[in-house]
Amino acid sequence: KEESLSNVSVEKQNDLRDKVMQDSKFKEIKDKYAFNTDNVVVKQFPEENGSVYAVRIPINDNTGYQYSSYTVFFDKNCQQKESVLFMFNKLEDGIYQFFAKTGDSTVTANISEDGKILNAEKIDSCGVGQDLTKILEYKNLEANASGFAASFLTIKTAAAAGFWSCFNSCLAGMGIPAWAIAALGVACSAICVGTAGAACLLCLKAAEVVLVGTVTYCFGQCW
Repeated sequence: KEESLSNVSVEKQNDLRDKVMQDSKFKEIKDKYAFNTDNVVVKQFPEENGSVYAVRIPINDNTGYQYSSYTVFFDKNCQQKESVLFMFNKLEDGIYQFFAKTGDSTVTANISEDGKILNAEKIDSCGVGQDLTKILEYKNLEANASGFAASFLTIKTAAAAGFWSCFNSCLAGMGIPAWAIAALGVACSAICVGTAGAACLLCLKAAEVVLVGTVTYCFGQCW
């Protein structure tokens, strides 16, 4: 569905916004980033997605876009489930630094303006690092060799080249810059491969809140 995110009442917005602001996780990071607390967005996913609420606080950065953000998810009973931080920083040489953090892992990457992933690493809660560039290269080769088609993908193979090729092309056609698309791939691809569906879809939902209907539309076209 192109329009899967719905508005919530002002009372609910204020309640969830206050919960995020008073949460210890937010208090730990509020001075590290330039949060735009005047433009907090509160949306709700449809019933088939668990009626999950998403509270997005934009973060001002130097890219000229509004993709940097801190998003907190609540279940339908307004109990906090997870938080996802997406942060971008444009360097003088045109390289985009990308940083993503969830409750149990951190992802860092350097991406060129044309979307080339120069390096990417995931660090889990135990401090163990994983080279995502190698994983993504391997998965792309694996997917091409197997001949996966986007229409036959399951959650566990969501990072197969057929899906991401379609997904990336769709996002590019909607005006999303190549470096932001690549960052989405870095943040979600490794999570989506070989895992249960929940973590994979949560990553995509975080991106959906950032890009609003664009991700929803393209996901529906390519899944």
